[in-house]
Amino acid sequence: MGSLLSSGSLLLSMPGMLDPNFMHTVVLLVDHTPLGAMGLVLNRQLQADLGGLMSERTTSSFAVYGGGPVEGQTLNFIHRLPQLVTGGVNLGQGLYFGGDLEAMLAAVDDPRAERSLRIFLGSSGWGPGQLEGELGAGSWRVAPPDLDSVFREGTPEVVWRGILSGLDEQGDQLSRLPPDVSWN
Repeated sequence: MGSLLSSGSLLLSMPGMLDPNFMHTVVLLVDHTPLGAMGLVLNRQLQADLGGLMSERTTSSFAVYGGGPVEGQTLNFIHRLPQLVTGGVNLGQGLYFGGDLEAMLAAVDDPRAERSLRIFLGSSGWGPGQLEGELGAGSWRVAPPDLDSVFREGTPEVVWRGILSGLDEQGDQLSRLPPDVSWN
């Protein structure tokens, strides 16, 4: 299980996950060490935009996503625009976490940004061994890194079901379960 947990991997909440912070979520694992893990919820767009959050710096209406319940005032971003946004941490497959903030603010106006940049408020975090425990309890399914999934558009449930169903036969079956498995 540990070898599957690497930066760039995706975590898909399982149907039994009823925590409203994570029900039907897809989390990009940004960092995983013995000290814990950090990720970003990919499929929870907020009713806010970049200009609303940083009105003193930009008027951009670029979408912002809720990265998770931790550090709710912290801005994070991922991108596949290293030629425009320097200094990011390479998560593999040409995906980068963070980088130069001024360059990111300029990049939101680039036509490629819509499918190559995602901005988050907050993050998801796990203490030492916590994520492994949740995986062992069946709360999450690990999926390999996939850039198309990282930037997939749609409602949280549609994105979650689409990625889960594309994994394998078991994922396809799980993706068809009702929101609360007790309804089945």
